[in-house]
Amino acid sequence: MSEITVSESKDYFIKDGKPFFYLADTIWMAFSKLSESEWRDYLHYRKVQGFNVVQVSLFPLDHDNSADENELLPFMKNEDGTPDYYVRNDAYFNKVEKMIAVAAEYGITVALHLVWAHHIPDSWASKGHEERVIPEAQLYPIYSYAVERVKKYHPVYAISGDVRFENQAVTDYCMKVLKIVNELDNGALTTLHIAPGEQPDDSLIYNPALKFYSYQSGHSFLDQDNPEKFSAQFLKQLVKRPIVNTEPSYEGHKDGFREGRFRAEDVRRMAWSSLMTGAKAGITYGAHGIWSCHRRENFFNNASFSGIPYDFGTALRFPGAWDFSFAKAIFEDAKLYDIQPAQELLENPIPGCYCCKAEDKLAVYLPYNSEVILKKNVSKWHGRMIILEDHNVGVPVYYERDGKTIISVHDFNSDVYTCLAGTEHKLSSV
Repeated sequence: MSEITVSESKDYFIKDGKPFFYLADTIWMAFSKLSESEWRDYLHYRKVQGFNVVQVSLFPLDHDNSADENELLPFMKNEDGTPDYYVRNDAYFNKVEKMIAVAAEYGITVALHLVWAHHIPDSWASKGHEERVIPEAQLYPIYSYAVERVKKYHPVYAISGDVRFENQAVTDYCMKVLKIVNELDNGALTTLHIAPGEQPDDSLIYNPALKFYSYQSGHSFLDQDNPEKFSAQFLKQLVKRPIVNTEPSYEGHKDGFREGRFRAEDVRRMAWSSLMTGAKAGITYGAHGIWSCHRRENFFNNASFSGIPYDFGTALRFPGAWDFSFAKAIFEDAKLYDIQPAQELLENPIPGCYCCKAEDKLAVYLPYNSEVILKKNVSKWHGRMIILEDHNVGVPVYYERDGKTIISVHDFNSDVYTCLAGTEHKLSSV
C-alpha cells in the first residue's frame, strides 16, 4: 500500500505521483463487529463506488454503540465489566492488522481514529464515565503497539475524535498521542477529528506533525452553513494545509434531537457545500447503520439523538454514496484541485449557492433552481451543466449582459453543478 502525501501547494493529496481525491466512508465499529467475509463484501462494494478511504475507530465507541454480544473487544474486562486497559486482547489487535491488510488488497486506505473524547480525562464525554478513560500511563504501551503493527500499511491517523479541547489537560493528552504516532510513523498523514465548531489551541493545531485539517459539520438541518463557516476558519490559519469534512450529516441519521432524517439530496448538498467552500481535498460519506455496523435485532444506545439505525445491509446501499462517488468523478475529470472559493463573483448571493474559480475556470453549485449572475464576463467560455440528482450532463444557457454573465434558470428541479472554462478540456465530461 503506497503512502498518501500532501501536494506542494498544500491544497490536496498525492498518491503514486498523482492527485488523490480523499473519498472516505465512515465505518467506526468495523474491527469489533464485522467478520472477514462481511468486511470483504463491504470493501468490494465501496471500491466499485470509487471510495479509497474508510474511517475506522481503533477502539469501539461507547457512547454510540449497537449492542452485539458477539463483538470482539480490545481489552479484557474487570470484574465490574469495565475495560482493563492494562490487559490487552491480542486477538483483537490481530484482527485489526488483518482487516487493514485486506483493505490494502482493495487499494483502500484505513483512516484510524485513535482517541475519542470519552477516552480523555476531564473531557465532556468522560465526565461521569471515568471507567472509559485510558490512563496516561498506558498511552505509550497501547498506541506504540498498535502503530508498530499497522504502519507498514500507511494508514491515516486521526488523533482525536469528537474532542472539544475545553481545557489544557485535554490538549496535553492529545499531544502525547500525536507525539507517539510521530515518533513511530514519522511523516504519516495525520489530522484531528474535532467536535463541531471547536478549535484546539495553537500548540496543537500548528504542530508540524499534523498534515491536514478536518472538521465535522454536524447532524442537524440547522447546521447547513457549517461547511462554509468551518472551512473559512481553517483557510485563515497561519499554516496552510488540505481541508476535509470528515463527518458531514449521515444519510438516514436523525436530525439531532428533532424529528426527520437526512435523505440523499440533503447529504449531497452538504458534500458540495464542503467542496466548494474550501474543503476540496476530499469528502467523507456516512450512512446511519454502516458506521455502527448495526443489526436490525440489536439495541442502539443513542437513538434519542441519532434515531434507530438501519440494518447494515440496507444502509450499505443507500443512494447518497453514489452521489459522493459522482462528485469525486467530477473533481478528478475536471481537475478541480486548484479551485478557490470565489463568493465575491456572485452578483445575486443565493443561500447555499457557491462559486469557485481557478485561472481559467469557474464552477458554481446551485442547490435549487435559480438564475445566477456572475460579476465577470465569461460568456465566451465553454460550459457544462451536470444535474446532480440523476447524474445527467447538459449544456447551460448563459449570456453576457452589462459586462456580467447570466446563467439562466435551468429546466430541472434539483441541484446543479455548472462549470465554465476557457478551453473545452477543462470541463468535466462525466
